[in-house]
Amino acid sequence: MKYKTKLLLDRTIGPPAMILLNAIVYSVGKVIRRDHSIKASDIKSIAIQKIVGMGSIIEFSSSLKAIKRCYPDASIIFISSLSNKDLLNLYYKYYIDNLVMIDDSSFLRLFFSTFSAILRLISKKIDLFFNLEVYSTFSTFISVFSLARNRFGFYLRSSAFRKGLDTHHIFYNQHKNIREIYGNMVNAAGCDDFDRNDLIKFSIPEETASKINEFLIGNNIKEYILININASDLSPERRWVETNWIELIKLLIDKIGYMILLSGITSERDYLQTEIVDNIEKKYLKHVINIAGQFNIKEFISIIRSCALFITVDSGPYHLGMLENIKMVSLWGPENPFLYGMPKDNQIFIYKNIYCSPCVKQTYSPPCKGNNICMKNISVDEILEKTQLLLSDLNDS
Repeated sequence: MKYKTKLLLDRTIGPPAMILLNAIVYSVGKVIRRDHSIKASDIKSIAIQKIVGMGSIIEFSSSLKAIKRCYPDASIIFISSLSNKDLLNLYYKYYIDNLVMIDDSSFLRLFFSTFSAILRLISKKIDLFFNLEVYSTFSTFISVFSLARNRFGFYLRSSAFRKGLDTHHIFYNQHKNIREIYGNMVNAAGCDDFDRNDLIKFSIPEETASKINEFLIGNNIKEYILININASDLSPERRWVETNWIELIKLLIDKIGYMILLSGITSERDYLQTEIVDNIEKKYLKHVINIAGQFNIKEFISIIRSCALFITVDSGPYHLGMLENIKMVSLWGPENPFLYGMPKDNQIFIYKNIYCSPCVKQTYSPPCKGNNICMKNISVDEILEKTQLLLSDLNDS
């Protein structure tokens, strides 16, 4: 199912359903008067929900560690879409005890997987439910019908429908970094303050690193720049112009001489090939490899670790690069880099901060109607300059 279809369902069916649900929850609450106090000894089962957004899950990981420390005997369940399963498997058994996956590939699969998820959650008798989605009525529906004793959810004027459905309302301050926002929710659940930047680092098996090393040697790759031009359907306006990518790739080869690896998932491979690789002059092609869909997430992390520099738009791979603390140039437009990004000396944001930016989560549809001038205003020369600046630091060292 396309993201726009899911969004339409959430915004049309969701609001009247939430009004009805508010009335039901209010009436039932008056009758049963559940105890919503939080005592560490009483917390046996915790649910965390982030349906979409690979980057958000990574940014939440310091809070996940804090929850595990605060409630070491509690079983932790994570609810998300199937697209995040590979990432969540990296946390599984260490910080997460059970995964509940929502299959949103079609309406029927969405219906049945949601029904199954709710039954599983009810059976677990959830004591704390953390809903990390900000605007979604669908995620609120799951939270309420899980029958969790304590339900934590973010609150904004545009998500006022949650006021009677969550037992604990957390103000979503869009002027704070997302790690602080998530940390504030976890603090409200009784966990002591903690280092928001203490994210969970991934352990990559030796055999995985060896496989990537063999790939690099086999393709005679010594130094390479990794590029991610892809952005999910959550906000396609995060993409930069294809012709700009082509021009940048040629300049990188001419002026720096490193190999260029183009990353992406399997479904993005054809797009990369037809829109980028096939439009690059033949003399440059020996320096460009389309690796989209070729590696699993552990192997891709190893690819990130080995690159000289990573150039990416605001997307899930950006957060992997941030986590690995590699040299990185990131392009921002529809989203504010200071909400989801983390400034570092070796990682440069390129952000024009035009009047209508940021627009993600601010409006139902972007003011530009797809004409993303916030990204189009970023020049090829600017990215090349920042890349050379970071790589000159590498050469100087």
